[in-house]
Amino acid sequence: MAKRIALMTYCRVVAGGAPVRRGSRPRDAGIDAFLIGHVESLMTRAASGDAPLAEVVDVETAGLFAQLAEGKPKSFYDAAHQMALRLVGEMDGRTSPGLLVCLRLAEPNEPNLAAALKLEVITPNSAVLDRLDSGEEVLSSVTNVLDAPGDLQKGAVYPDRRPQSQIVLGDRLPREALYFPRALGVRVEEKAIPAAAAMVKAIQAISPDVAEKVAVSMPELDSGRVEDVLARAAEELPELSVDVQQRAAAALNALPRPARRVDTSAPLRKTIRADGITISGLVQRMNQAVRMTPGPTGGYVITVTVQNEPTTEYGR
Repeated sequence: MAKRIALMTYCRVVAGGAPVRRGSRPRDAGIDAFLIGHVESLMTRAASGDAPLAEVVDVETAGLFAQLAEGKPKSFYDAAHQMALRLVGEMDGRTSPGLLVCLRLAEPNEPNLAAALKLEVITPNSAVLDRLDSGEEVLSSVTNVLDAPGDLQKGAVYPDRRPQSQIVLGDRLPREALYFPRALGVRVEEKAIPAAAAMVKAIQAISPDVAEKVAVSMPELDSGRVEDVLARAAEELPELSVDVQQRAAAALNALPRPARRVDTSAPLRKTIRADGITISGLVQRMNQAVRMTPGPTGGYVITVTVQNEPTTEYGR
C-alpha cells in the first residue's frame, strides 16, 4: 500500500490575522493526491541532497510535530492550530497569505509522517484543458491556483529519514524570508557547497593571508565536517593554527544557518571590488591573471592579463 492521509486540516494564515482552529476538513482523492505529491516531492529533494539538513531546536514545536505524527485526533488538531499561531506570529507585511495545511501520512511498516505545508496562490486566474465525453477539447477557467508539487516554497516533513537530520524543510526561500523555519523552531544547516565559501570567509575575518592559502588549497582537500577539513588544510598550512581553526569553526556554527559540513569539490570564486568596479573569477584563474599593487601616487593599480580579446557590454 502507498502512503495515505490519516488526518488533515488547514486554515488561512495572514500577517496580523487570527487563525481559526479547525477540525477535519473535506477532501477527495484528488486533494489527497495533490497533498501527498507535495510531501513526496520534499522527500525526494531530501534524498537527492537538494534539501538541507535541519534540526528541531524548539522543545515546544518538537512536541507539536510529535502530536501531528502520533497523537490522538484532538491532539493533532490542537497541534495544527498552535503551528498556525506560531506561523502568523512570524509573518509581517512582506509575507504572502496562504493556507497552512497540516497532515499525517501513514504507510505500512513505516513510522507516520507529519507535514506542515504553507500553500500560496501562484496565479489568481488560469485555465485548464478539459476533454468532453464527445472527445472535444475545451478550455475551462480556474481561479486561485496553488503551488504545484515540486514548486512549494515553504513546507516541512517530520521525521526526516536521513540519519543526520531531524526534519525535511523546503529550502526554496530567500535568505531574508526565513520566518517559516523560525516559526517551526527549526534550524537549517547550510548546504555543503556554499559552506566552503563560508569557511573561507570565517578564516578571512581572523587572518586574511591564511584565508587566501586555504582557498587555493581547497580542491586538494577531501569534503567532510568543518573541523576535519580545517585539520586537513592545516597539515599543509602550519599558519592555520589550532586557535584559528577553533575560532573559524565556532563562527560557522553560530551562523543563522550553521555551516557544519563542507563540499570542497565545487570551485571557489574570488571577487575584488573597489570604487564601483568588480573583478571576479575562479580563485586559481584570478591568482594567475590579476595583480594588485600600490599606485605610484596613491591608491592601487589592478592589472588583469587575459589571452583573448575582451568584449564590452553596457547595461543597467
